[in-house]
Amino acid sequence: MKFRIELLLLLSPKIKKIAILIICVFVSVLETVAQGLQVKGIVRDTTGFPLPGALVNLQSEGQKMATAVDVSGSFYFTGVQDSFINITVKSMGFDSLSRSYKIDQSKTLNDLGVISLKETLNLLNEVVVVAINPVVLKEDTVEYDARAYPVREGDAVEEIVKKLPGVDVDKDGNITANGEPITSIRLDGKDYFGDDVAAAIQNLPADIVKNLQVIDDYGEQANLTGLKSGTPEKVLNINLQPDKKKGFFAKTSAGFGTQDRYSGRIRSNYLNGDQQISFDGNMNNTRSRSAGITDRKSLKLNYRDNWSDKLISYGNYRFYNNDNNTRETINSQNFFPDYTRLEDQNNNNQSRSNQHRFSWNFEFRPDSNNYFKIEPDLSFVNNSGLNSGFTNTQLLGASSLRENNQSSSGASSKLGLEAFYNHRFKKPKRNLSFELEINSSSGNGNRDVQNDYTNTDSLGNISTEQQYQTALNDNSNLNFEAKGSYLEPLSEHSFLELAYQWNRSSDASVKETRDIDPIDQSETLNSNLS
Repeated sequence: MKFRIELLLLLSPKIKKIAILIICVFVSVLETVAQGLQVKGIVRDTTGFPLPGALVNLQSEGQKMATAVDVSGSFYFTGVQDSFINITVKSMGFDSLSRSYKIDQSKTLNDLGVISLKETLNLLNEVVVVAINPVVLKEDTVEYDARAYPVREGDAVEEIVKKLPGVDVDKDGNITANGEPITSIRLDGKDYFGDDVAAAIQNLPADIVKNLQVIDDYGEQANLTGLKSGTPEKVLNINLQPDKKKGFFAKTSAGFGTQDRYSGRIRSNYLNGDQQISFDGNMNNTRSRSAGITDRKSLKLNYRDNWSDKLISYGNYRFYNNDNNTRETINSQNFFPDYTRLEDQNNNNQSRSNQHRFSWNFEFRPDSNNYFKIEPDLSFVNNSGLNSGFTNTQLLGASSLRENNQSSSGASSKLGLEAFYNHRFKKPKRNLSFELEINSSSGNGNRDVQNDYTNTDSLGNISTEQQYQTALNDNSNLNFEAKGSYLEPLSEHSFLELAYQWNRSSDASVKETRDIDPIDQSETLNSNLS
């Protein structure tokens, strides 16, 4: 790899660009060829019952893959490339089975049918078993052993998550577990990149992961007291291997193409026991769901450390910048029984937005009976835009030309603070807790619009009209909520809860539109739009 990079550096800029482009195309072709086919099957015992958790290995001349049987007894492999494969199925208490299959390359999906395992009848006096249990079901947690879902060297955790039964990852990195969205990622039980799920699973290397847990999280009080109420959120917790919690990991990528397209990304992690620092920097103009070309830049930083035996601090900072430039030309004809309507449009739109967000957590345990948690959350967004263009409409010998220019700007900010306290009494399961939540937000926006009309009737008479306006929007919101709860255990399986909740919220919104005289620039309040 070093030789290839050094060779490219010696080439002229023009030849270097062509060489890298050829390499990118070659790699793309290889990836397309390597996608392969799908193989599925069902594992059951001799009585017809499924065997969830059974380990299935696929081996061919050029591939080795492994997966686990889901609760219905089914297993799936994707990306199978060879025509002849060997399937080995293992499950504790049953005889292992190995079979060879021929893959029909003309079919996208090859169904291997039912594979039946016989129960083991002869047991040794002493047996040493080394096996992987891919899925462990607990009360509110589904735990996946990372060893059961092998990936390529250098892959991120995202590639493991894509293979987990019941878990789906879309092209933007959003995760759903059994149809419910994963709202946040945790690393060894602590928040990792906040609610930015994609950044979390794309930043961490897969080969340092011990297991992954999909957790139904009922909140801080439930985690401390064991009393669960309300609707839980789905959380993905990633636990690291104990011997991999120290070191530095980094990965970079870059590319460019025609029409000044480019992309670049740097991801790194520093681990030193309880201390963890992660960085994710990204810039590109290649991915866009909107019209035109969008330059995207982002910077994400995650931090965690034990400041003392009693105080833990962790949180993240995120910055996003989006610049969009769209040029649009539309020519349309609408045919009616007696006439035809022609319209030509030309628009040039530019927009920019910047977003900063700072989220943090402080956990303080002065002793085993008291617990404090404080979570500040700050964010700020500003945006601006320019729009210009014209629309020419022709109908029944008449025409109307509208030239428009519009500018806008705005800013918004949010401040949030959550505080939680819990006290455990000497009597087991007796708890007292308090919660406080404050959220404040404000925003403002300005818009200037200028429309110049030139109208020509069917006789050739020309008239002009000008419409200038300014618009101002201001809004603010304040919400305050306080809760108190006392739990008294009545028996091993019953509680008495005394709870109090108080909240207050206020909202204010102002919209003001003014018409501007294009001659003397005097302003008049437009009461219909204010």
